[in-house]
Amino acid sequence: MKKKIIEIIGIIISIIIIFQNIAYATSSKSSLQNQQSDIDNQIKELENEQKEIKANKSETMKSVEDLIYQISDVENEIDDLKSQVKDLQAQIKVTEKSIEQKEEEYNKQKELLDARVIALYKNGENSYLEIFLSSSSLKDFLSKYYYAEALMNADKEFMQKVTDEKKEIEATKAELEKNKSALDDALSQQRIKQNSLERLKNEKQTYVAQLTAEEKENQQEIEKFEEDKWYSDYEPKKYNCISVSDDLIEGIVKEHLEELGKLKTYFQMKKHPGLGLDYCGITIIPPRSLKEFKKIIARANKQFKSSELENLINKINIAIRDNKHLIHYGI
Repeated sequence: MKKKIIEIIGIIISIIIIFQNIAYATSSKSSLQNQQSDIDNQIKELENEQKEIKANKSETMKSVEDLIYQISDVENEIDDLKSQVKDLQAQIKVTEKSIEQKEEEYNKQKELLDARVIALYKNGENSYLEIFLSSSSLKDFLSKYYYAEALMNADKEFMQKVTDEKKEIEATKAELEKNKSALDDALSQQRIKQNSLERLKNEKQTYVAQLTAEEKENQQEIEKFEEDKWYSDYEPKKYNCISVSDDLIEGIVKEHLEELGKLKTYFQMKKHPGLGLDYCGITIIPPRSLKEFKKIIARANKQFKSSELENLINKINIAIRDNKHLIHYGI
């Protein structure tokens, strides 16, 4: 009787121990699942932030490109205005020389006229007497008299003509200077616009640099969380996986075992580095190993000519393009 009681107690204790182990295992699994769920949520939140940062960065970079085009247009306008100003300056110099020339002509003619006037003033009646005495006849006298008068009138007319021409040239110069002043104002406005666009471009480029820093920091946070993430559950739909038949995998392993054995990967989580593919477990292939993995699969496909391997190569290309990891679920 005593022996049976002891056996029953032993059974009860064993049952209690078993239940305790089950409870502990269940509790540990539940705790791990909660932990992984928290990690997934953190990663998802950071990835959403990352998408927003990338969208802002892309939009800002587009604005910078637009500003660069605008600045280029303004610079072209400034160059065109500078060329016009240069042409006007050349025209103004030409008109200034023309004015100087007309002034010289005017002054020379004035000197001649002044000399004649002074001579007539000094000689007075004697000048007319000299003309009379030197004339052979009354007709000759009148002819000489009218010639002298005509000569003085011609001098006056020439001086008036030079004066009028000078005024016209001065008016042309004034118009050129007015046009140049307008161009100088336009040039000044374009330079103000250029400086404003440059300042705005620099502000946006600074913002892009800030977003790039945030993007990098976020990515580091994501990678930090991903290092603690267990890829222990079979979730091919979650990661948009494709299937490759076991026969093909066995063939690839057989033909390319040495190459696959050098492929740097992770097993179950990123804290567990390894080499090759885990035949029965979960393997994570990092971006740095994707090109080599693609070479192996491409060489294998030359032998097997499989649409499944073609799909796998396309999947690898997408991962390379997006700098993503590949996940491999074994048997």
